[in-house]
Amino acid sequence: MRALVTCLAMGFLGCASPNLYVSARPLGRGLVQHTIALEGLGAVTPSGAAVLPTAPTWQVRVGLGDHVDILWRLVNLSGLGMDVLVSLHQGPVDLAMIPGLRGTYLPFSAGRPGMLSGHLPLLMAVHLADRWTLQATAGGGVATALGDSASAEQTSRALVENAESSSQGFFLRGGLGVRWRVTQGLIVHPEVTVLFTPASGRATIVGGIGVVFGGAAHDG
Repeated sequence: MRALVTCLAMGFLGCASPNLYVSARPLGRGLVQHTIALEGLGAVTPSGAAVLPTAPTWQVRVGLGDHVDILWRLVNLSGLGMDVLVSLHQGPVDLAMIPGLRGTYLPFSAGRPGMLSGHLPLLMAVHLADRWTLQATAGGGVATALGDSASAEQTSRALVENAESSSQGFFLRGGLGVRWRVTQGLIVHPEVTVLFTPASGRATIVGGIGVVFGGAAHDG
């Protein structure tokens, strides 16, 4: 049970809100989208399973050109994140790579350390109709604890329990989402992401519904 509570409290490797809520096709230079997402977190460990609601996430997406967008986010009202969307292919099926960083504050931990995580997902989007797009993500990442040495070391050990002499936590990630363009300026985007740590065999599921405003005229 202690391991289960640790996974939930830390958002599993400090990777709160790994969901993307974006299309694989860039917006276009100068266009802006805002996203508000309501989310929940579920953890599965050898000791059991549980579900926990999380604070909302707010995201701003800015188009830099025909192939690149940049995204800033307030992660569950407790951290900051930045992603760069790089378009790899545009057509009936769009592909994009979205490297990103997340920094999360952990006020409940001794010494109040933070968590820093890096993600590298590949996003594939299949356009089913004018208003509907099915999306899938796959990739990986790594997370580590920050803060004073004692608390950071304690947090890192919890993150990589059963890993072999590692100060970082490596995880795999995969997810599914649906993008529904309700109107030209409004999109509803439910998404689910699974994070899995091979070293411990633990998994976390992050589900959410994002409401996207603006920039939808060029949203693939």
